Amino acid sequence: MVGAFQVSHQTQRRARLPLSPSLFPFFLLLCETSFVAKSDTKEMQRLDKCVAHLTGLSRQGATKLIKEGAVTVAGVVITDAKTKVSLSMPLVIAGFSSDSEDSPEAQGERMVTAADAFKKRVYILNKPYGYVCSSRDKNHSVVSSLWRQELHPERLQAVGRLDVDTTGLLLVTDDGALNHELTSPKKNVAKLYVARLDRPVPESAVAAFAAGIKHPEESQRYQSAKLLILPENAAPATEQVLAPAAAAASPAEIASTESSPTYWAAVTVYEGRFHEVKRLFEVVGCEVLELVRVALGALTLPATLFLGQMQLLSKEQWRRALESHDFTTDEVVALITAYQDSLQSSAPMYLPPAWMQLVLGVGATAATAATAAAASEVDAEDAADDAEDDVQQDASLTDIDEQDDLVDADEADDAADAADAEADFDELDEDGELRIY
Repeated sequence: MVGAFQVSHQTQRRARLPLSPSLFPFFLLLCETSFVAKSDTKEMQRLDKCVAHLTGLSRQGATKLIKEGAVTVAGVVITDAKTKVSLSMPLVIAGFSSDSEDSPEAQGERMVTAADAFKKRVYILNKPYGYVCSSRDKNHSVVSSLWRQELHPERLQAVGRLDVDTTGLLLVTDDGALNHELTSPKKNVAKLYVARLDRPVPESAVAAFAAGIKHPEESQRYQSAKLLILPENAAPATEQVLAPAAAAASPAEIASTESSPTYWAAVTVYEGRFHEVKRLFEVVGCEVLELVRVALGALTLPATLFLGQMQLLSKEQWRRALESHDFTTDEVVALITAYQDSLQSSAPMYLPPAWMQLVLGVGATAATAATAAAASEVDAEDAADDAEDDVQQDASLTDIDEQDDLVDADEADDAADAADAEADFDELDEDGELRIY
């Protein structure tokens, strides 16, 4: 006998179990049934866990809400927090309305499915100047303060990093697997930056970037990068865009900025090492005056997204970050123009001091002080929020310890999920390689 029965016979001999060919279809059916049963188990979750995920409440708070009859599952009020519900079931939670005022559920009720509680989120953020992509910093505001109003902000992480003085596209997600896919050096995800320089870029730099440049302060040569030198004055300097809108800018000052030539270039890198773009231009004799990331893969920075703002992406949108796209000169210039247009509607506190002088009409010292004051206010709010969260978390943990009925296998799953998430955001990948910015 050959084919499937020959394989089955070899399997019988290794397992020393008799398996008649006539029983083979039944064996396959048994395996299939076991798989389906296991899958169904994953489709069920405790109601208190779903409500906690959907509302941002602690498990204790979710339990109280359920016992008060504020949660309806498939049209039925459920008051037992331990009830297992299917992820496909519709939920209505009283007091939690949708963000849209036009929605029929905006009067205090919001219909969702239980599966919404466990969906991974991907946001696109227009990172402002002066924010660092670290968990904490003594001298600057941290970028995580920009999403502290989102649901479960502690689960969100920046995908890679941008320098404190670099602005533009930054993805934020609670999906550890996607974060790794976008930042792992092995994935070669393209990152497009536009840089305004202090002088023209030599034509020889195109070949040098492609071949891989060796910086004197780096032990390893940079990987190949694609350089696109834009025509002189292809786009104005940001100061030139903001100067006409500045109330204190005189006609002479505006004319002075408009008469200065601008030199722009676009560079696509794939590894994203520390200060890579700045050091690449430094080797060819240019200083970067302004640096903006405008694209990740084929995903571009929206023209309507102001500095400091973020918006939720659909799967179809964020998947574009994993696609490749060869940007033309016209496309890059359009991205620069759209970014500069968005700056005119951005909050002044997100602008560098030099730009703030033009917008607010204040001196360098006052602009710096205003920036520092805004950053201090944000950090103070963060500290207060953290302290409040710690108190609530301690109270929740104490209550859970006292109530045995709230402790089950799901709690262990939560701990495992948290550990996996933390591992996903380490600076080194599984092979010990630095994660790319």
